[in-house]
Amino acid sequence: MTSGNQQSSTDKTYIDSIQFLEDARTALSSIKGQVNDERMVLAGGYAGEDGTAFQRKLDDWLNEIEKIRGTCMKMENTLNENRQSSNRATQHNVTSVLNVNGGGDTSTSQSTFTTLTTPS
Repeated sequence: MTSGNQQSSTDKTYIDSIQFLEDARTALSSIKGQVNDERMVLAGGYAGEDGTAFQRKLDDWLNEIEKIRGTCMKMENTLNENRQSSNRATQHNVTSVLNVNGGGDTSTSQSTFTTLTTPS
């Protein structure tokens, strides 16, 4: 596997993970909407102490959904930051290797780069 392929694979892993989290947040929003809809349907017919307890439980569920959505968003942000950092580090390393001879003989630089990045 070449370094470019490794970088592409790493980048794709970050992108796929971020997309998974975005999809999860979208699904959670849908569930939140369903819970709210059911709450409205049941609010009129489910009164008294049991109804109040049930409404509190629905509120608890909705709060948990928001916590999970917030965690997903934080994870997405962290993955985005790590992806950018990884890309910057890789680019810096490639540039450093290619400039090993002061930007002169690129065949030597490329040979060095290939040797360093090719798995044994």
